[in-house]
Amino acid sequence: MKTEIPETSKNAPERRPLDEREFIRQRLHGGNRSALGRYASLVLTRTTALNLLKYELINLFGGVPGALGLVIRKWLYPLLLGSVGKGAIFGRNITLRHADNIHLGDRVVLDDYCLLDARGAGEQGIRLGEGVMVHRNASIQAKVGHISIGKNSGVGALSQIVSQGAIEIAENVSIAGGVGIAGGRYQVEFDEEGPDVKKRFTAGPIRIGPNVRLGRGAIILDGVTIGAGAIVAPGSVVMSDVPENTVVIGCPARPLRRRGDASMQHAATAPAEPEAEQSDAAGAQAHAKEDIRAVIRLYIEETHFAEFRPGELSDDDSLFDHGIIDSAGVVALLTMLESEYGIHFDEARLQPEMLSTVNGLAELTLAQIRSDADRDRTVIK
Repeated sequence: MKTEIPETSKNAPERRPLDEREFIRQRLHGGNRSALGRYASLVLTRTTALNLLKYELINLFGGVPGALGLVIRKWLYPLLLGSVGKGAIFGRNITLRHADNIHLGDRVVLDDYCLLDARGAGEQGIRLGEGVMVHRNASIQAKVGHISIGKNSGVGALSQIVSQGAIEIAENVSIAGGVGIAGGRYQVEFDEEGPDVKKRFTAGPIRIGPNVRLGRGAIILDGVTIGAGAIVAPGSVVMSDVPENTVVIGCPARPLRRRGDASMQHAATAPAEPEAEQSDAAGAQAHAKEDIRAVIRLYIEETHFAEFRPGELSDDDSLFDHGIIDSAGVVALLTMLESEYGIHFDEARLQPEMLSTVNGLAELTLAQIRSDADRDRTVIK
């Protein structure tokens, strides 16, 4: 039976205009304050001379290398932050702005060159839960609205999380490198003020449920909710809500399949059946293989821009000979299949002739699913 994938749902949210005074241009250039005063408002919540002096002195030690630097920062940075749990680790050259509105749980790790900016986070601030890891060169900026990240979640290197409207990320969320999670949209239509006036609005908070995985380079846009257990494929652009346990891919992202619903999982783990029921088992295997083929075809179409059409490209045609995929592409495809079906390919099975066609890849995947299931039953016995 073909797996049904629910359509994404999105009610049109009410647009709430964003106050341009909250953005960095106004903080740096607005008003009649001195350059020092504008700088102080950019980095501090309470812009007193004493607070600015403390901020500058502590940051003098931000680049000290090695174990000595770790010890110094572990002692000094909590003097700036709103609250810090036990066992927090601070890397080199971290930038903290409006730090008294940043709250860290136990065992939070901030790697080298991170940026945490809570200037527009409001009373709720930026809150990183227990065990959160923010990797090198990642940035978390609250321009308008709070940001919260649940325990044991990770923010990959070079990722950017920017609120223009709140951002709420639950526990155990995996955010790969280079991901962008950013609220706020520009008004497209011209009005009486003309095209030179840039107006921004928010369509509501971004909410990411527990156990979600965001692939490398994915982009999550304003007002989107991603349900628990969903997976966003690398490079995808999510512009509307994603149901829970759904794999989405593309630009704009659309459903690929539901996790745990594929019939091959049931076929692979089913016990041996009586002879009278063998035809049903064969039918289940055929459906399972077709489901895998569909996943492979859609992945190739989305990532390599190939089109499967009668007389042009079929499941038996060599993807190598047609110049669609190379060795690096095969590795990426196998990695995707391992992730989707919870398997690990036995290298002895990976023969070149099996890797060149959709049918061969589907047979390899189904065989590995069955092999893993047989091994698991043996271990249980």
